[in-house]
Amino acid sequence: MPSPSFTLTLFFTYGLSLKTWEQIGILERELALYRRFQDRGVQINLVTYGADDARLYADRLPDITILDRPWWLPKRIYNVALPYVHKEHLAKSDIIKTNQMNGGLAAYRASKKYKRTLFARCGYMWSNVLAKQFGSWHPLTLRANYIEKKVFPNADEIIVTAPHMADDLRLHLPHCANRINIIPNYVDTALFVPGQSQEGLRTDIIYVGRLHPEKNVTSLVEALSQSAATATIIGEGELGSSLRRTYADLDGRLTWIDHVPHEQLPQYLNSAKVFVLPSFYEGHPKALIEAMSCGLAVIGADSPGIRELITHGEDGWLCETSADSLLGALNTLLGNEGLRQKLGKNAHDKVVKSLSLNVIAAQEYDLMIKNL
Repeated sequence: MPSPSFTLTLFFTYGLSLKTWEQIGILERELALYRRFQDRGVQINLVTYGADDARLYADRLPDITILDRPWWLPKRIYNVALPYVHKEHLAKSDIIKTNQMNGGLAAYRASKKYKRTLFARCGYMWSNVLAKQFGSWHPLTLRANYIEKKVFPNADEIIVTAPHMADDLRLHLPHCANRINIIPNYVDTALFVPGQSQEGLRTDIIYVGRLHPEKNVTSLVEALSQSAATATIIGEGELGSSLRRTYADLDGRLTWIDHVPHEQLPQYLNSAKVFVLPSFYEGHPKALIEAMSCGLAVIGADSPGIRELITHGEDGWLCETSADSLLGALNTLLGNEGLRQKLGKNAHDKVVKSLSLNVIAAQEYDLMIKNL
C-alpha cells in the first residue's frame, strides 16, 4: 500500500533561519529527518526567520517549500503575524510542528487559527534551562513557563527526546501525560562511522559543543591542565574568550576550533581516543550519540540527559562534574586501550540499534500517520 500524502509544516526556533543552520554547521543534520519524510511522500514546509532563505536555498532544496520572513518585517512583529503572512500554506497543512518551545507560540496560534494538528516538539525543557541559568523568577524563565503551559496542553502530540523530560512534564502538567511521546534525537549512522580520521590531527581527548556555563567546559579544561593529554575543543560560546585567555593552548597540548562542518565532524571524532561531555545537564545530547556512533569511548558527567544514555562500564564511563573526577576518568580510559575498545564497540552497536536516523524517522512518521 502506498504511503499517504500529507503536508508537515515545521516552525523554526524563534529568530533562526536556514542560513543560521548552515553557519553553525547543522543544516544537513537538521534536514536529514525531513528528507526521510519526503521519501515517504510527505510535503515539507519550513517556516523560518531569515529574510532571504527562499532566495538562497530554493535551488538546493527544490522539493521543500521555504516560508521566510518578508525583509521589511521585524522579527518580533513577524513572529506574531506568522499565521497571516503564510496563510495560504498554513491553511493547507495537515500537521504543524515546533522545533523548540522558543518559537512554539507562533506554531500554536497557527494551528488554532486553521484547526490543524499540532505537534509540540522540544529537544530540551526551555524553562528548566533558563531557571538554572537565571533563576525561577527571571522574566525570561517566566515567559518560557507561560509558553510551555500554553503550547503543551493545546498540542495533539508532545514529543520530547528523553525520559527525564517526560517525567518533568508529567509532574508539572499531569493532564498532558497521555500525549507525551519520547522520540530521541537521531544519528546518521551512515555518516558517523568508525574509520577515517582528520589528516594531521591526532588527539587524546575531544569535546564538541557550545562553550556555555551549563556545559561545564571549565572543569574539563582544568582537568586537562593537570594531565599530560592532548585535547581538541570544538565549539563557540560566551565562555570561549575567557577560557582561551586563562588556559591558552596548554603548552601546545590543547587545540581550539570554533566550527567544523557537520559532514566533516566524524573525521575529527575518529582522530581522538576519548570523547568527553562534562555538562551539568542535557536534553538528549546529539554530540554524545554522534561520538558513540563513531565507536569512540565516551566519558559523560553523571548528569540528567547523559546518565540515561550511558551504561557505566558497558558503553561509556560516568563521572562527577568536578575537575578531579574528570581527571580520574580521563586517566582511567587513556591508560586502558582494551577498555576503550570495549566501550566504543558497545556504544556504536547501541546507537545503530536504537538511535539511527532510519529508526527515529520511522517512529515519528508512524506518529504522524496516527494523527491523520
